[in-house]
Amino acid sequence: MRRVRLADLLASAEELAGFSELLTRGGVAAVPTETFYGLAADPTNEGAVSRIFEIKGRDDGKPLLVLFSERAQFDALGVAAESPVLARLLRIWPAPLTVVLPLRSSVAASRGRATLAVRIPAAPRLRQLLSAVGPLTGTSANRSDAPPLADPDAVEEALGADLDLPTPRAIRFGCCGAARSDGPRRGADRHRPRARLPVFMGTIREYAGKKPLLGERVYLAETAAIIGDVVLGDDVSVWYNSVVRGDCHFIRVGARTNIQDNCAVHVTQEKYPTILEEEVTLGHGAIVHGAVVRRGALIGIRATVLDGAEVGESAFVGAGALVTPRTVVPPRTLWLGAPARQVRELSDAEVRDLKHFHSNYLQYKEEYFRIDGRRAIAP
Repeated sequence: MRRVRLADLLASAEELAGFSELLTRGGVAAVPTETFYGLAADPTNEGAVSRIFEIKGRDDGKPLLVLFSERAQFDALGVAAESPVLARLLRIWPAPLTVVLPLRSSVAASRGRATLAVRIPAAPRLRQLLSAVGPLTGTSANRSDAPPLADPDAVEEALGADLDLPTPRAIRFGCCGAARSDGPRRGADRHRPRARLPVFMGTIREYAGKKPLLGERVYLAETAAIIGDVVLGDDVSVWYNSVVRGDCHFIRVGARTNIQDNCAVHVTQEKYPTILEEEVTLGHGAIVHGAVVRRGALIGIRATVLDGAEVGESAFVGAGALVTPRTVVPPRTLWLGAPARQVRELSDAEVRDLKHFHSNYLQYKEEYFRIDGRRAIAP
């Protein structure tokens, strides 16, 4: 058994060729996803899929999740979703969202079914790997009676004897939970302290076996509550009396997003997760319920975004507005009223102004860290 840095694997044609050959021979590896480590194998290889069931101690008849790098890979595996369905999904992907789509014919991972659970993951390096070697299975790397694993050392301890290529200890959770390496970061990110500062003064509660995962330098106010299947990216701040509750579906919050005081972020039972991308601002008392809010958007004070709605990149939902279920708010537009309606497009200057909100809250959280004098602690 050996461990290989994901960055090194992608940077070396020789390593990548060896990994591809391992998959062809029916090998199984542990790879990081935006949620937990997954067992990766060729989804069309019956022997490899059977090995996964043996490793997990799981019923051989249950289908497996398959990860894709992009829409173009669906055809090679026979995924046959209708165009309107795919169009909707591709507005959400890449994201930690799994859906079941029809197949033209079954493959090993579908276990005889005419459908397949698929995802285009948010982790950029994982998508790069998938682009190089093709679709891979992504079922969680754990025994069937044990919780999913987010730490590579725990993966090695639990499953190392059964794996061909576990992943390195240099992988950890970052933006939207996506696994990222310890390699250089762009711009000011390179100078960010490595210490992790998730704040334990708020409530961090496991629910139904799923515990929230926090990125680097996350700020939780004393009365904030994070519950269940929630991933907070780097530099997220959640302020007083806000609740982020991933109990009956998952919630993913991108880097540098701020959730201001008295907000409620929830999901739609078994139907709609909630995804807040990077640099989103939720104003005081805002509610987002089973919806997607794209990068840089602002949800104003006491505004509400309901089930299945999507707020586009750098859009502005004004104070008190009500975005009704399944409404699509186009990028760079201003919406007001209840029910909310598009008022006009935003100017370039107004889009630039939106950036001040998340920038201000990055400064606020750092000031709170400084005043509180908290020491760096690991979750």
